[in-house]
Amino acid sequence: MNKRRLVTKDSVKRLRKKLTDSQPAKPRWSRKNSKRTWCEQAVQDLLTEMKLPFDIEISLPFKLSWKFYDIGLTDYPILIEVDGDYWHGNKEKLSEEQRLNWMQMKNKQNDTLKNWVAKQKGYTLIRIWENDIKENPTAVRAKIRRVIREVNSLKKEEE
Repeated sequence: MNKRRLVTKDSVKRLRKKLTDSQPAKPRWSRKNSKRTWCEQAVQDLLTEMKLPFDIEISLPFKLSWKFYDIGLTDYPILIEVDGDYWHGNKEKLSEEQRLNWMQMKNKQNDTLKNWVAKQKGYTLIRIWENDIKENPTAVRAKIRRVIREVNSLKKEEE
């Protein structure tokens, strides 16, 4: 016998209430225990040299899911994303005739969304390119210090 479910106004109301009242479930997976990429590890080494405490794989709720960030500074509301030149479509590394493929465009969309989520949750997001780590780690250090100073000055203004 074929039973059909009927969608009633009451069932729709219950579902809407459940969705609006619900919080995102805990993240199902995490890269926290998996091996980091060489550029993520290089940034972690830089932060250790700078004596800045950090945590890896920070998750922020977004709708009914999560957005994951590579590194979060524990003393400051700062998140760090380390982007690979190829995977995130660094324009400096692409020649003029090269175009982004579908995967790079998808990653760029996700990056834009992650920027927005971090800002909405009160975090400052630092994006670091792979070639910056390779070619100029002192500039990466300076960028991190500059953002920390900006966050500290904003905190003092609010007080």
